[in-house]
Amino acid sequence: MPQINLVEFHTNGKNWLYNSIKAHKQENIPDDFRLEVLYNEYDIFNDLTNPGIALVALHEILSLLDFPLFFVTITTTNTNIHPQLLYCVDHFTNEIDSISYNIIPGTWESRENDKDTLCILPWIHTYVNPQGQVGPCCEFNDKFELGNINDDSLENIINNEPYKKLRLDLLNKKRPDICNNCWSREDSNLTSRRLDSNRNWKKFMDIPTKQTSPDGEFTNFKLKHLDIRLSNVCNFMCRMCSGKFSNKIANEENRLYGSTTYLDNLVIDKSTLLTYIENNLDHIESVYFAGGEPILNQEHYKILDIFIDNKLDVAVTYNTNFSMLRFKDYDLLDYWSNFTNIEIGASIDVFGKQANYIRHGAEYEVLEQNYHKIKDLPNIKFKITSILHLMNAYNLPVLQKHWLTNLGLSASNMRVNTVITPNHLQLTVLPEQFKQELNLVYEDHISFLSSLNDTDHLVSYWTKALKFMNSRDDSYMLPEFFRLNDNKDRARNQNFEEFFPEFSLLRSHSK
Repeated sequence: MPQINLVEFHTNGKNWLYNSIKAHKQENIPDDFRLEVLYNEYDIFNDLTNPGIALVALHEILSLLDFPLFFVTITTTNTNIHPQLLYCVDHFTNEIDSISYNIIPGTWESRENDKDTLCILPWIHTYVNPQGQVGPCCEFNDKFELGNINDDSLENIINNEPYKKLRLDLLNKKRPDICNNCWSREDSNLTSRRLDSNRNWKKFMDIPTKQTSPDGEFTNFKLKHLDIRLSNVCNFMCRMCSGKFSNKIANEENRLYGSTTYLDNLVIDKSTLLTYIENNLDHIESVYFAGGEPILNQEHYKILDIFIDNKLDVAVTYNTNFSMLRFKDYDLLDYWSNFTNIEIGASIDVFGKQANYIRHGAEYEVLEQNYHKIKDLPNIKFKITSILHLMNAYNLPVLQKHWLTNLGLSASNMRVNTVITPNHLQLTVLPEQFKQELNLVYEDHISFLSSLNDTDHLVSYWTKALKFMNSRDDSYMLPEFFRLNDNKDRARNQNFEEFFPEFSLLRSHSK
């Protein structure tokens, strides 16, 4: 019986685990085949009520390899393995039955996280996605939703049992799975939504400890900041996105795979949401619009009308693809003239023709034209919010240099986030040959940025991105990258290597 020791995952990482399991995969697995996984000694737990990190990774890799759980047996000293396996099969696989196991005598250690986990957002903020799911922020893992406004009111959800447990966990140094994206980013030494929010909303940081009861009840919730995604209607099909946030991608997924979760799931109960906003006007300080593409959503204008009619000058922030400043009869510049603090976070992360590949539907020249229309308006702050990932790894430094030197944008108006999900687009997926080239590219870009004013934050971003890229080898994900990306190429009549000649040799590393 082939055997792997899961504890080695903590030393060798997912690439080792992927290759160890892949070595035993067969096209036609005999019925009597069993892969034995030794799960002894210890695991690291974000929360002792949930599975350990190595056990979750095992299930993720088995799913990625399409390796049936039926052929795996775990031999372990962990006497609490049964509920943990049930949790894993429910949340990290598409299978029905969990892995079989044998408990043997021996010692077991559950090593728990002891780092700070407090996040201010569940005390001052709420987030509603295009499907009506409620979470603490836009980064939340939607497999662990706190409620849905199509089933209950926001007032009820904000103090329901899942929300109360979340607050208590964050106060008590637990790492709830709903916040996995932040934990992954922080474990990779990248900034996270939690860290940014605690810094941006520092004035409220005494609220959690002072106003939360021992059972998690928070009776004095005042909505300060609202993050809403009114639908998944979008005019782009970004390679980093999914049908969840783009109805065009949902339709494409349906054509490619015969089904999609989000094809007909475009509408949340917007009347309820509008009523909730009207009932909280005394406390709302800021609102954040994203999508889908928020400019295409008529309810977005209705919300602005509520603020305008009530003479409320709230801070209004957008995450937008910045492809338009008008929609139907709505003139955004006219709407924005009613507010003194408009911030546009334009999702621009590729220079030139590659923009239409990564953000399909984009015309790069239009983005610059729209920038020139708003750049001198005193009430509008324009920022470029870029995402750094495998495909624009070479291009993003070119984009930043162009906007800084040719368009006069201040470095203080640029932000970069490094992709953690989708996993196959992480910089760590690149083979060593490309990492060595990019090390030189990024070091040169850091040197360029250091020669300018107000670039400390960008230098920090790129320094962390460079460190993250070299932190581990996830090249086992390359076949998955090409499988998914080639499907999109066929649907869109595009070719990856034609748009990205710098990656002409990348496919040869995926064999």
